Amino acid sequence: MKTVRIYYFNPFLTADTLSYLEQHKLPLHSYYGLFHFRNDVEVIIHSQKKPHSNSIGNRIFKNMCNAAKIIGAYRTYDIVYVTNSRGIKLIAFLRALKLFPKPVCMLMHWGIAAPSANRFKRFFSHLYIKGFDCLLFFNKELLTESQKNCTITAKVVHWGSDVDFYKNIVCTEPTIPFLSTGTERRDFSTLIRAFENQHTPCTLYLTEKSGNINYKSLFDTLSYNKSLIDAHFLQQKIDVLAISSSAQCIVICLSPFARGKIYPLGLTSLLEAMSLAKPVIITHNLYNGIDVERIGCGISVAYGDITGWENAIQYMKENKEIAQKMGQRGREYVEKHYNLDIFAAELSDIFKEIYTQHYC
Repeated sequence: MKTVRIYYFNPFLTADTLSYLEQHKLPLHSYYGLFHFRNDVEVIIHSQKKPHSNSIGNRIFKNMCNAAKIIGAYRTYDIVYVTNSRGIKLIAFLRALKLFPKPVCMLMHWGIAAPSANRFKRFFSHLYIKGFDCLLFFNKELLTESQKNCTITAKVVHWGSDVDFYKNIVCTEPTIPFLSTGTERRDFSTLIRAFENQHTPCTLYLTEKSGNINYKSLFDTLSYNKSLIDAHFLQQKIDVLAISSSAQCIVICLSPFARGKIYPLGLTSLLEAMSLAKPVIITHNLYNGIDVERIGCGISVAYGDITGWENAIQYMKENKEIAQKMGQRGREYVEKHYNLDIFAAELSDIFKEIYTQHYC
């Protein structure tokens, strides 16, 4: 069987991180198939010393450096696989203009927004999207919404957790009744109000800053019961897996999308909770692709619904055995439907298909 050679581009993967991952000290799902592809897929990893910064100057410089490195190595691979768009736009433009000879596919962490009213922006957005031979969406909802706004070649892949890693995590008797660990677009005002109204403690682990939001400053302006809401502010992201494993229930309270953006917000936290066999309370996001109530692994609440959160908290408190069974159903679901082995197998098939279309 023909081996397909993949150039793996991840703007956040450094040589030091790679060495750490090879020892399997962290779950691998945030590296989107790495080390899990089939044997007929050979991987050439894009090497870099530092993860990409998001400053404008650095983005321009990195795009040029990455393009030079990828083009210079073009004889060593068949397909470029992009796990994040940062630093890859120049290659996409060159591909769209037929100046780059290799197929490029990219994993989409968001849906494609409606075209801009600005003709200049619309032209370059269309050209950029045209630079990818295949876009890979986390679920059909994101794909369907994107197809309304742009003509694309795309497929759905079922990104999921590194189940083998979580099998080695021993969850002891829960010491934290309710735990929140995510930071991206979290609705902490709703969460705090609901737990205070229920007179129930909740533990929060969050970075001081996430995107343009300074959560430390936000919490300084909030009036809340610190004996119930135990907020831990981190200067940088750390591994809170041991903390999560000691929780009874994981809570994921989300804010509505910013205008023009849709993406699977909260999905990483949800999959980790399910992998740890923890029940969840989560704000309903259609674009996560996982319906926790249909699966029976948690409770879904509408955006900003304080009463809905209160009811869900009360239910989890009063039905601990049912909550435990919810967690078990979540674990069973990721093992069967949403895990890294399934995801990597789907990608391997897609790479073979792209190879056949382009080279055979």
